[in-house]
Amino acid sequence: MEANRLLAAVLLIVADCGLDARAAEAWVRPRPNPAKAASIPSAFHGVYDSSPEACTRPSDGRLTVAARELRFHESIGSVRSVTRSSSGALRAEADFQGEGERWRSSRELRLSKDGAKLSVSGDGTSFDRVRCPKRGR
Repeated sequence: MEANRLLAAVLLIVADCGLDARAAEAWVRPRPNPAKAASIPSAFHGVYDSSPEACTRPSDGRLTVAARELRFHESIGSVRSVTRSSSGALRAEADFQGEGERWRSSRELRLSKDGAKLSVSGDGTSFDRVRCPKRGR
């Protein structure tokens, strides 16, 4: 809403000065960032845990990655934005909730070349997880 008001004000000033309104609009309106998306790519989707053995039982180390969600043992993050770096890593910003609290945080997700391991870092912590096999289909 604020951006629309700013744009309207700039266009009025530009019209008053006799300048090109389209050029002014292009200058004021934010450009979309092609490297930024609202969802995590499907190559990252899956269930991850601390070891193949942990995948076979309930675990505090489990992480489920979906297009719009990061689900940890005691918290769930609703993805707001995803930025992909040139190295292939992702930075996912999410609104988290868990244990009666809410917060916003970013996590970097880096998938191994074979897709079998996921490295996660953010908020001063980092850890590695292995992809769990898909259960019976």
